[in-house]
Amino acid sequence: MTRTLEGDVIGTSGAFGKSKNTREKVYDNDEKTHFDGPAGDGVWAGMDLGASRTSRVTAIRYFPRESWPDRMIGGVFQGANRSDFGDAVELGRIAASPRPGGYTLLAVDCSQSFRYLRYLSPKGGWGNVAEVRFFGP
Repeated sequence: MTRTLEGDVIGTSGAFGKSKNTREKVYDNDEKTHFDGPAGDGVWAGMDLGASRTSRVTAIRYFPRESWPDRMIGGVFQGANRSDFGDAVELGRIAASPRPGGYTLLAVDCSQSFRYLRYLSPKGGWGNVAEVRFFGP
């Protein structure tokens, strides 16, 4: 049995052109909204499960930004126990353009538990993603 992991939203602050398309949109349960980062590179959206909570990740489900699914190619999902992701473990990588208008499910095979989880956009990706969900046991 799996459950949706929840926590405080963390990541790159701001949005392209000072719009309202911030990192919070990645976890708002609305596929019609999206994150559009303030820069093309190094943009990420994640969550902090909390000081006393860690979890394994068993699956990840993601939905690309409408009209821009190719901007997710090369994106990485990571887990960490340091807030700077200095000890990041790759949980999965997006190798091909995700299906537009739908979710992609990625199975994760990792026995380690993490406090911090994130989607790290690829170079030139601008963080463009509509929704991400992490699942755990």
